[in-house]
Amino acid sequence: MTLEALSARVRGLLAEPGALAILAAFAEAGEEARIIGGAVRNALLGTDFADIDLATTALPQRTMEIATDAGWKAVPTGIEHGTITIVIAGKPYEVTTLREDVATDGRHAEVRFGRDFRDDAARRDFTINAMAVSADGQLHDFFDGLTDLSARRVRFIGDPDQRLKEDYLRALRFLRFSAIYAEGPLDAPGLAACSRQREGFARLSRERIRAEMLKLIVAPRAVAVMQEAEAHGLLTDLVGLKPDLARFSEVIARKATPDALTRLFALYGDQAKAARDALRLSNRENVLLAALSGALALLEAGAPPKLVAYRFPDALSRLPALWPDITDWPEPPVFHLKGEDLLKAGLTAGPKIGATLKAIEARWIAAGFPTSQSEQLALMQAELEG
Repeated sequence: MTLEALSARVRGLLAEPGALAILAAFAEAGEEARIIGGAVRNALLGTDFADIDLATTALPQRTMEIATDAGWKAVPTGIEHGTITIVIAGKPYEVTTLREDVATDGRHAEVRFGRDFRDDAARRDFTINAMAVSADGQLHDFFDGLTDLSARRVRFIGDPDQRLKEDYLRALRFLRFSAIYAEGPLDAPGLAACSRQREGFARLSRERIRAEMLKLIVAPRAVAVMQEAEAHGLLTDLVGLKPDLARFSEVIARKATPDALTRLFALYGDQAKAARDALRLSNRENVLLAALSGALALLEAGAPPKLVAYRFPDALSRLPALWPDITDWPEPPVFHLKGEDLLKAGLTAGPKIGATLKAIEARWIAAGFPTSQSEQLALMQAELEG
């Protein structure tokens, strides 16, 4: 990247009104703030930076005072860890006091507040996430993040084993960031460290693993990165399930653009119950995975697409990626009849209502799903007379 291009992208970041106002307010109050992390990384890449985070020498209470004096809303979203969310014109900015790790246990860190930007950067995960921009437009890059970004390389800061011992979730983040920002093979020292530290994966919460996995599987280079990781057994150890990477690759290679849930089904659809437990999936996610399983079972049994659409309408948008043999999926047919129609026809309320309704539904399916209510009422009459 040329110096001119670098300067232009940094200027673009500093032109963001809210961030610029925060930098100025902290400087006027005798403190320093810098834009950090993902916003800097993305600005240097020339991509969007929707969220802007900042680091500051000010202690949390002082941050709240500066924000309040400026007329902004200040929310102590993570004050015990030094994070205050400043809201300007409806947009949130996370401002965090500079920190150093006192102790870590692979999941949580005990921190103390500091005033050294380099020490704060040193506790971060990857070099490309540790860059900062100050109000004067200077790029602060203590660990050659710009070099790694230009080389499309994701590399741990310092000792990869130590970074992983601080937070074992960084193994999954290493894969995810590599699948988004890197090119070529995974960074060899980082990959080797992930393999050495695999015993620590058991300490991670299922919820955190789920969140990272759902981001990893939609990343641009998910297939290549996951294949390389699983060649070392990392995905199996991280999730506790062996992924079906062959099906995953096939699904992604198709013209349809599968969403995260479809990709998750491609990975673990044959282990749906185990995946539910291993990843603490939500009720909605479980219902959708069950719908996909049911739809594919019907298709494999030779059921017509219209029946699949009727039985599993929630699966329809995801089926083109999983079942490419059918390109023109029908709209789900609507069965209009309800129990009240049978009551109006003279049946007495009770279990017979449900059984009769199912019998009429079977006639309707056999008749090819006639759509009009009059045709369905005729089927009802035929069932009642039969």
